Amino acid sequence: MFEKIITSVPVKLIFLIALGTVIYKLFKACKKTNQLGLFAAFSATVVISITLSATAIGKIYPYGLFTDIAYTTLLYTFMAWFAPKLNHTHMRSGILVLLLTIASLPPLFYALHIMIVGSSVNADSFIAIFQTNANEGLEYIASFLTAFNVGLILITLAILFYIAITHARAETESTNKYLVLASLFLNIALLILPPPEKGLINFPFITYQTYSHELKAVQEKTSKLNVEGKNFTATKSETGETYIVIIGESLNKHHMSLYGYEKETTPLLDKLNKNGELVVIQQAFANYPGTMAALSMAMSQSNQQNNVEYADAVGIVELFNNAGFTTVWIGNQPLSNSYDMVLGYIANKVTRKTLTFDTQFHAMSHKDQKPDGVLLPYIKNELERSESNNKIIFVHLMGNHTNYCERYPQEFEKFTMSIYENIMTRLFKGGIGHSVECYDNSVYYNDYVVSEAISLLANHSNAYKKPAALLYFSDHSEDISRGVGHSSSNFSFEMLEIPTLFWTSKTYNATYPEKINTLKANSTALFSNDFIFDTAIGLTNTSTDNKTYCPECDLTSINYSLPKERAFTMHGKMLYTTTRNPFYKNQ
Repeated sequence: MFEKIITSVPVKLIFLIALGTVIYKLFKACKKTNQLGLFAAFSATVVISITLSATAIGKIYPYGLFTDIAYTTLLYTFMAWFAPKLNHTHMRSGILVLLLTIASLPPLFYALHIMIVGSSVNADSFIAIFQTNANEGLEYIASFLTAFNVGLILITLAILFYIAITHARAETESTNKYLVLASLFLNIALLILPPPEKGLINFPFITYQTYSHELKAVQEKTSKLNVEGKNFTATKSETGETYIVIIGESLNKHHMSLYGYEKETTPLLDKLNKNGELVVIQQAFANYPGTMAALSMAMSQSNQQNNVEYADAVGIVELFNNAGFTTVWIGNQPLSNSYDMVLGYIANKVTRKTLTFDTQFHAMSHKDQKPDGVLLPYIKNELERSESNNKIIFVHLMGNHTNYCERYPQEFEKFTMSIYENIMTRLFKGGIGHSVECYDNSVYYNDYVVSEAISLLANHSNAYKKPAALLYFSDHSEDISRGVGHSSSNFSFEMLEIPTLFWTSKTYNATYPEKINTLKANSTALFSNDFIFDTAIGLTNTSTDNKTYCPECDLTSINYSLPKERAFTMHGKMLYTTTRNPFYKNQ
């Protein structure tokens, strides 16, 4: 009932009149106490907020706008009150600087996002923040900042300090306390009473509320399913086989010489491919340009075709456990901050788990994180363990995640910038996080890590004369052309351009000739990485029920099919095969 009343047009008009009254009273108070400069700062803040709100959110929501202005007015009313009350100039300066900074934080945050990412904030931007931590967030920002960006921020802060110090030293008259109290009360009412609508102030809170609700739903469903179990069966008649699934991070296939890049960034994989040992999927793309969103589908039964919710889906680890596999997770990315995410639920069901980087024993600073080669000894140890069970090893790489320059050892710095390019990149071109050379070096090192894993698996297969295979794919790509990472708020199809490749042993090829032949035949077909779950089932020759397994989603199946009319991305909201996609090849 209250919501219906509050959203009616007359009530909006009342709010508008109330807000106008508060602003007018603030103006009168500033004029009376010789603080018109403070009111000018308030007006500028409001104009900037409205502009950024319209830019970031796409339209102006009435109550969202009311909330933004009420928030700003509330803080400036405090300033108008504190300035005359405090006799100590330094204390007055401190209070004014604090309040001015708080008032400016929302506009500064949105402006900073535009400078770093190249586009306005959206819900995914906030979700990425909710899923990270302070150290990781600061390192990401630092890798994309330039001297120009920092200069703008410093100039803004200097203006705030100037306003604060100027008004701290000015002789002001006392403000009527009843006017202040009435103004504060009305401002607080304007912040609390309106229904939640998108504005600079409440947009992150609305997003967090939705995010928390979805997480809670997933947690409740998954907890229940953990107790009750899922109604599926999985079996495998053969024994002693070994499989590795490598999950890459932020790898753009168009920066791999394996996919035709002009720089030799993948010499080892190129050699394997030339020798006919690889099957390279040419038209692979990501189901979403974000790690958790992409892997939630890739690593579970859920995909863009079946509309199965994450919490109701069978996880890839769960399925192979059911089929009698020994399941192993070896990762250079944390899982402790992902326990409330679908990937955390999926990964933590493994038989054995090794994490070389995690919040359990780390401050989560990527500067302390070792390059992915640290995982190779653990892969070797797992392959040397004598077990009669089939085994599947999931390897989660840090891959090509920003900061690119920290993703490889010094000896893999093959591509370098000139001194001039280095200076220009740091000053004006988006910071070192935009360095193509650093990114290409990370691809060059990734080539070594993946090739070494293949070599270890090949030696294992030759020693035991048992079938073995490796599947590598990336969660999503990276927009290197514009240097904006993979934020969906500044979406481009380049963020979806992932590599997907297979290596199979000679014993595997002899045991499953029809699978390897079908895989080669499907290598030029469209492939979205939300089909990894079904393809892994097919690759390992695991049997399960038709409700769990989709043969049309399995690259090793003769029934595989992804028509261009069904080649979705962005979780079903967009076609990959649109004419707007410069990377799509209509074959």
